[in-house]
Amino acid sequence: VKVKDVGAAAAGKMLSREAIAARHAAPGALVAARKRCLGDPRTLYGRGGGIFGLARLSDALMDAWMSDPALNANAKVAKWHEQQQKYGFKFLVTQIMGYL
Repeated sequence: VKVKDVGAAAAGKMLSREAIAARHAAPGALVAARKRCLGDPRTLYGRGGGIFGLARLSDALMDAWMSDPALNANAKVAKWHEQQQKYGFKFLVTQIMGYL
């Protein structure tokens, strides 16, 4: 399959018939990609919304944990929670939960 060049892309030309046929040649590819993101609906991971559900859960849990005064009693922990690193930590927690 030939990818269109910059000139063709800038001109707004549509994909060739061959490119469209190649995209539809493996119909299972779309289902496999959907299962990777959203999960198999027969599993708890899939029923919870896949990686997006895990991200929503870890975001809520991390916000609750970071606002807990018992956890913030330690000065180093409180300083870390005030920095912008919490978003990276939320991502890490989501990634780890995804591997479970």
